[in-house]
Amino acid sequence: MYISRVKMKNFRNISPVSLSFQPSLVVLQGGNAQGKTNFLEALYLVSRGISPRSQKDEELVRWGSEAASVAIRVESGGTWFNREVRVQLGKKKVWLNNGHPITKKRWQEEVWLVGYFPRDIGIIEGSPSERRHFVDEALSYVKPSHRAYVKRYERALAQRNILLREHARGDLISVYTEELIKTGTCIIENRIRYGELLTPYLRDFYRCLGGENVRFEVQYIGGGYDSKGDLRANLERAFLRSENEERSREITLVGPHRDDILFLLEGKEFRIYGSQGEKKSLALSLKMAEMAVIRKVKNSKVIVLLDDLFSELDPKRRQLLFKEILGKGQVFITVTDDIPQMPEGWEEYLVLGVQGGRISTAGEREKKNG
Repeated sequence: MYISRVKMKNFRNISPVSLSFQPSLVVLQGGNAQGKTNFLEALYLVSRGISPRSQKDEELVRWGSEAASVAIRVESGGTWFNREVRVQLGKKKVWLNNGHPITKKRWQEEVWLVGYFPRDIGIIEGSPSERRHFVDEALSYVKPSHRAYVKRYERALAQRNILLREHARGDLISVYTEELIKTGTCIIENRIRYGELLTPYLRDFYRCLGGENVRFEVQYIGGGYDSKGDLRANLERAFLRSENEERSREITLVGPHRDDILFLLEGKEFRIYGSQGEKKSLALSLKMAEMAVIRKVKNSKVIVLLDDLFSELDPKRRQLLFKEILGKGQVFITVTDDIPQMPEGWEEYLVLGVQGGRISTAGEREKKNG
């Protein structure tokens, strides 16, 4: 699977552009704030349905314009399909599959893509909600039914909190308690299974990027309940125990909305004791592990976006990373300075120059090291 064609119009600062690609490596080269990250964001948005950087549609439209669009052609196994997103100020985004308007829920073809952006370090050093969001989004991508459970849970949680604030009768609250237990059990089971798939790849990638001789663990921590054993029974007991405190504090204190994922290095929590370099390596390893899970579950190559990564890796780690990803799917990377040395056999690649939102391929279609 790879993106063979891209068309963009008025997306952030990107000038209208139409580009064609081969299923190999694409390097976007240019200074800071020129549009490289915006280009990767557009690919992520049209492929996965969300922006990795913004929740406000108006931020996606070029200043002074009323609308923006991103369209791609994806080729896989001898077939192809088109995907497009249109963003218009004051209106909902419009999604098109092969030219026909369609909701994201009914996408007939998936674009298997994973992106690493510098802000992903927040998964490691940020709040538990960022780690839950990463897991739920990655899981929903390969198992769409999980997103439906999360939405059902969030609706029931919001209603239950309203009833707690209003000091409603117990029988009214119990209706939503039962819904939280039912859907919460499904969410937790899905997260734990996904973690079991992800962790071996995560451990391998982290060791590949420099943590060869360290003891690395991942722990799933239940929010006010025991996450081991009979999950439904554990949630029921936890809600009974917390009933009085919840009424006093007027908020739901038990459930997967309060869960956390702990990354432990030599038994110590990464978020607290890890260096910035170690956290960046782990954030990157998480994304690469997500890529590996998609390859396994969907039996497909995965498109990879790597934003401003190579300035943070020493030459040895760059080479190790390249060996892991090149040849396993199309890769887009951004660089501000010189193009990093490629592994043997990967001396040819496409370079896109990015300056002031303008993207050019003139004279840069094949570059060789040295």
